[in-house]
Amino acid sequence: MKRTLICIAGMLLFGLSACQKPCECPVADEPVACGVPEQAAAPEAAAPEAAAPEAAKPAADETPITAGAEEIVLPKPVATDVTLTKALEERRSVRNYDAEKNLKLQDVSNLLWSAYGVNRPDGKRTAPSARNMQSATIYALFEKGAYKYDHAAHKLIRLSEADLRPLKVAPMELLVTSNFTGDNADDPAKAVDYATIRGIDTGVVAQNVHLYCAAAGLATVIRMQRTRDDAIVSGLQLTDNDHLIFNMAIGYEQK
Repeated sequence: MKRTLICIAGMLLFGLSACQKPCECPVADEPVACGVPEQAAAPEAAAPEAAAPEAAKPAADETPITAGAEEIVLPKPVATDVTLTKALEERRSVRNYDAEKNLKLQDVSNLLWSAYGVNRPDGKRTAPSARNMQSATIYALFEKGAYKYDHAAHKLIRLSEADLRPLKVAPMELLVTSNFTGDNADDPAKAVDYATIRGIDTGVVAQNVHLYCAAAGLATVIRMQRTRDDAIVSGLQLTDNDHLIFNMAIGYEQK
């Protein structure tokens, strides 16, 4: 028994002498082993790589538009990064234009599609229409020719080589017509209804033009087409049912 007690006392003395490092109070969930060399912290697992960014949208075509050809094939429309709220904030009418600065083909494509292009497989448009009559037609007028916008093929088709721009203040001027004439147009009440339909169909086109111009940094102004100019009627091959509603100058503001 005596020998056993001596052995236990020796073991206790040996253990205390081996503990050269003062013990610290253990932190919860982090036990500290007295006298055991600290282990190097294991390297943290590498963070997962960030998800690859979405493919960038196609670069806009910087080519200036050149009128004069029989047809002008328009590139695919490219979205802008401007919000609708910002476009509404920036929307305004501009009456002074830089005559030396031409429009880009991409901007003309985006503008015409925004105004009255096809945005669904069923052929319906970016602008709503009263009774779905879709009575509006857009003509793009340049110094070197007048064109009709073919919404289905998204291209411009030349109708005349003459400069039919009503104002001749901007590189491109849009002329918007409506061909809606219903039955019994001689009835005053009906005439008012039909005029309202023409105003709805073309008015929303004008707003689309204004909003795109605001988003793209272009300038525009809308003016009622007061007179039925013979040169315009002949050059654009208009019929008696084609009502001239308004024109819009399109360009860059003169600073």
